[in-house]
Parts: sequence; structure tokens; C-alpha cells
Amino acid sequence: MRSASIAVLFVVLAAPLSAKAEDVVSEKLKFRIGVPDGFEIRGTEEPGEGVWHKGWTDILVEIRTSDDSIAGMVFAVKSDMSPKDRADEREGVLKKNCKSCERVSDAKVDRAGGAWWRRDFRVTNDYGEWRHVHVFCQSNGYTFELSIWCAEKSCGTCGDRIEKVVASMAAGEGLKAGGDAAKPGDATPAGPVTKLKMSENQWKGFGIGTTVKYKMVSEAAGTKTDMSMTYVLVKQGDKAWTIRTTTEIPAYNMKNDATTEYELEAAKDGQTDSKAKVEKGEEKIKVPAGEFDCQWVKTTMDAGWSKVWLSDKVPGKIVKSESDMSGAKSLMELTELQAK
Repeated sequence: MRSASIAVLFVVLAAPLSAKAEDVVSEKLKFRIGVPDGFEIRGTEEPGEGVWHKGWTDILVEIRTSDDSIAGMVFAVKSDMSPKDRADEREGVLKKNCKSCERVSDAKVDRAGGAWWRRDFRVTNDYGEWRHVHVFCQSNGYTFELSIWCAEKSCGTCGDRIEKVVASMAAGEGLKAGGDAAKPGDATPAGPVTKLKMSENQWKGFGIGTTVKYKMVSEAAGTKTDMSMTYVLVKQGDKAWTIRTTTEIPAYNMKNDATTEYELEAAKDGQTDSKAKVEKGEEKIKVPAGEFDCQWVKTTMDAGWSKVWLSDKVPGKIVKSESDMSGAKSLMELTELQAK
């Protein structure tokens, strides 16, 4: 089975950012979406003022990275449909038109200016395997939907860029300020809740309150982004455990909370990429949190390579990771470990 340590780590939901010059703001619809560096805007016409985009009457804006690694659209439909109902409808369309559609996360979103819902999918079609992120909002008589996607194999490096777009969304009263970030309580899930099944509890032996912190630097399309991630163990049991995550991107004034609930399941034979070259070894490395004796795994494929250093002394096992996939580079290191 593919190591759970190499699974996608960051399930993040952001609070809206303040407006910037490159934001697309519709005063008529009371809606805003930001366009971070490295993205291009295609089609921004107002409803009732002609065709919005290529004759599609419900597309407010299309965004795409200059290297086409990420693409997305914002739909705006005059409707009283709830965000969850719209998510169900979208899931039905994906299941009908794709070879497979697996729901990755599903959660109500606490944000000012309307009712919000987020649902993420892993989709397979004739062109490959993709990660789809969908954020829905019902506000001011309209149902808005951000639909944005990237190749599944690039999700680890594209994820933070997608979250910047998600972070910029605001509607109704939320346009007046930065929006309402989730406020975690000691026993209350923070942000969206994702449920995952794992073959190993990599936090076993650590007590509630155990905290690990990482710093990650990513670079894509000429844009470099610094972010920090803090993981806190909030529940621990024989067959289940819960991790609370806080992600911060200072350049975008962004701070996000999310909760992941894990459950043990028996290991299964995992699918591997037959074209991938896997190398393994041992190495003692030094990171800001200290020195660790690690086992490392390097995976090389057509799109690039990734390498991760693992230690049983660290909750979650990851000490360091590095990748260069499709021209997008990232480096993550453990900066702090507080074991309980």
C-alpha cells in the first residue's frame, strides 16, 4: 500500500481576503473573487450586459494559470437553491459524465455574507485523474459556484495556489471586511471536517495536545509562496484520532483552520504508477526542529520527482519533503515539535 505519509496533507479552508486591484468584483451581484499572481482572467462581463463568456450565460469568470496546470470557473445562477443542494447536483453531473467520481471532503463553511458549502472530489475521465474543488454560496438571490481543478498527481504542489483562490471569495456582507474565520474551540471541529481511513495511526503513542509545525516554500509560474502549517492532536483513541490544522500564508493575510478525523482500517493493496521509479534509503538530517535519523523515499515520474524523509519520532512521521513536479517546486521542513 502506498505510504500514508505521502498522502495529501493539507485540507484547508480559507477566510476571504480584502479586495485587491486584480480582484473581480460584481457590485450588482455582491460577489468577489480574487485572482492571485500566476493566474489569468478570461471573461468578466456583468449579467444583463451581454454575453458573459463565450456564450455561456451563467459563467461569471474563467481563471487559469499561465502554464494551464490549474483551471477554474465561477458560475452565477439566479436561484434560491441551497449550497448543499447545488453540491449534490454538481456531484450527480460529475458521476454521470466521468469514469469515476470519489468525494474527498464535504463540509458546511462558516463565512459571512451568505450560506456556504464546500465539496472536493477525485475525478477520473478520458484525460486522466483530477482533483476538483467546488465552493458554493447562496447570496443576494444567486447561487454561486467556484469549480477549480488540477491534475491529481500535481495536487500536492498546486493545492496552496487553489486555496488562494478559495480564500478570496466573498459575497453579500462579506464584501465589507475580511470575512469570518473559523474559531476553533477545545472540543469543537475547526473549519471544514474531512473523514479519512488509514491503515496506520502515525500519531500513536502521543498524547492530546501534541503539536508539530512546518514551514513550506513553494514556487510556480515565477511566484514564490511561504506558508506555515500547525497540526495539533485533539482526540486520541484505539481506532480513531483527530487532527486540527492551522495554515497561514502571510503574503495573502490568510489564516485557515481545518479538522481531519481519522479511522483505522485494514491495509489494502494499493495501485502504483508502473512508470514511477521508487528509491529508498536512510539518512540523518537537520531541520529547524533538530536532527533526526530518517528513512527517505524518492519517487520519480514523467512529471518530475518528490522526496520525503520520515521518522517514527515525529507525529505523522514527516520530517522534510521536497518536490519538483511540472515545474512547480516545493520544500517543507519540520520547524517545531511539542510531544505530550
